[in-house]
Amino acid sequence: MKKRILILLALLSVGVLAFAASRNYPTEPASFDIGTDSLMIMAPRLVSAKDWDATTAYSHGDMCRNTNRHNLTYWNVSGTTNGSLSATMPSHLGGDVADGGTNVWRRIPPRERLGFAVVNQGSNAIWIAVGHDAVVNSGIYLLSGGSYWVDNNAMQDAVYAISSAATNTAGTQEW
Repeated sequence: MKKRILILLALLSVGVLAFAASRNYPTEPASFDIGTDSLMIMAPRLVSAKDWDATTAYSHGDMCRNTNRHNLTYWNVSGTTNGSLSATMPSHLGGDVADGGTNVWRRIPPRERLGFAVVNQGSNAIWIAVGHDAVVNSGIYLLSGGSYWVDNNAMQDAVYAISSAATNTAGTQEW
């Protein structure tokens, strides 16, 4: 009887773990310094990125995929215009990783975006746009401390932000 109960508990544990692994958990929260130029704060999902190339100068917003494992796609979250060569091909599974040069790469999850949130963590107003550059006084307007979120059927395009003045901070979360 004890063996049957132990086997049943083991099978139940495997089922729970398999179910948990199949769920779409949120990405790591991120924070971006937003200036008076439009900045991509969330990469598009389900993208067709080009293979990483050691001779290419990458800048913020560029995307590439690992040439050995095509299911690993990365987004350059470095400063806006560094345009520097990438010393090493990105291959990490999570978080932000510098490539040995001035590029910082973030992995793009290989699944559809279900929802996202943007929070204005600065003292100046920001505007956000989906699918195109953000423009001051146009689009989704967030005062200091304001937030915008979309749940279920979220857009898969890139999300951009721009500040009304100086430097502001925007926090993001995707699920």
